[in-house]
Amino acid sequence: MRTLLALRYLDHKTANLFAMIAPYVMGYEWIPNDLDLLTSSGVTHGQLLALDDADFINSDSMKTLTLTTEQSFIRWGARVLMLNKAKDLTLPAYLLRGAGRELARVAQVDQNPVYFFRVANWLKSKRTELELTWAELPFPMWVGSISALQWMPVPPPAPG
Repeated sequence: MRTLLALRYLDHKTANLFAMIAPYVMGYEWIPNDLDLLTSSGVTHGQLLALDDADFINSDSMKTLTLTTEQSFIRWGARVLMLNKAKDLTLPAYLLRGAGRELARVAQVDQNPVYFFRVANWLKSKRTELELTWAELPFPMWVGSISALQWMPVPPPAPG
């Protein structure tokens, strides 16, 4: 019900703000809380605060996301990361609220693959023994066996 209320009162300014951050939402649920990732993507804390006021995101910078399984998957559009040795990995994250998660699922946004690999390398920096591979999905909402995907190593960070 809260999701419907938030979407009902979605104004043009808030919709544009969400459209600006939507390409950076991981797994339809969270945005990495990392200053370098955010500023290089053009996401500001002010934008996050405005979306918090609209009940789309929790802008509390102390929130974290903890992976609970040894093998975890993080979707990003038509790409997915597979993380091995991920159990109990805790990540600083801005968590989307119900309306934000629903809007992220249906939003059609252009995504820059450079960001995807920057996030992958950011994840690796949080735990050196983390094993990362990635795959292209047939389409963003694909559901199927992970063995049907072609898994590739994550490229190292670009110099500079």
